[in-house]
Amino acid sequence: MALSKIAKGQSLVEALVAIAVVVVVLIALAAAVLVAVRGVRFSKEKVRANFLAQEGLEWVRNQRDSFGWADFVGYAAAAGQKYCLQDLSLSQLGACGESQTIGAIFTREATLTLVGSDGVKITVSVAWDDGANQFASEVDTSLYQWEVE
Repeated sequence: MALSKIAKGQSLVEALVAIAVVVVVLIALAAAVLVAVRGVRFSKEKVRANFLAQEGLEWVRNQRDSFGWADFVGYAAAAGQKYCLQDLSLSQLGACGESQTIGAIFTREATLTLVGSDGVKITVSVAWDDGANQFASEVDTSLYQWEVE
């Protein structure tokens, strides 16, 4: 009879170990799924940020073509002039505020800097926050006077 109690105790220990292993495996799977979901969300946000940055750059290039070179250079007259491009307008001088977002999480700013007498360097930066970390995507180019006025 003593042997029977030992066997029952051993079966109980084996069952507890098996349950512990299953719980550890389930926790590991849940953690892996969480990491994968975060990775997918970050990738989606990064692609959107890159698109918004490129869109801002192309919009600024279009402004050069629309305004003419002399007027366009006026927007970059002060070194490192920043514009919030929430609604693609050069009327919002300065850095974007917290309420000036695109799609609830992105802010887009363009910095215009004179390069010599006939160039303007444009840097468009899109920043976003996922609740725990801050990220940014940036594109830049230089535009030059290409038309004779």
